[in-house]
Amino acid sequence: MSKLKTILFYLVLGSMILWLSCDGEGGLGFCPQGPFTGTLKVKVTINKENPEVELVIYRGVIEKGDTVIHDFVSKDSKEYKLESDVYYSGSVVYKDGIRTVIAINGKRLENQTDEDDCEYGGYNRLNLKLAR
Repeated sequence: MSKLKTILFYLVLGSMILWLSCDGEGGLGFCPQGPFTGTLKVKVTINKENPEVELVIYRGVIEKGDTVIHDFVSKDSKEYKLESDVYYSGSVVYKDGIRTVIAINGKRLENQTDEDDCEYGGYNRLNLKLAR
């Protein structure tokens, strides 16, 4: 009979430990491991002269030429899912009368943390609008 009590004791103790470590969302309180996917929102200028623009997003600085996205955009902004905790650069080619203007910008898409200090994919914006 004492073996049964010992087994029941450890089952109850184990269940309580698991229950106390839950984070309220069905998990066990452990942080997920990366790499994570974040959202990079790119803002561009769409107008009569530029109804569609050529957008290139690079991993790292533009000079390295590590293209991750080459897209033609016809709306003022577009979001892309990319690996988080990475620096991204972008360029857009515009027509401005007889001139060709290239807008360039870069930012790090950093991981973010929640109240449990767990990391997850971040969010950032690249402003590649035509300056006036």
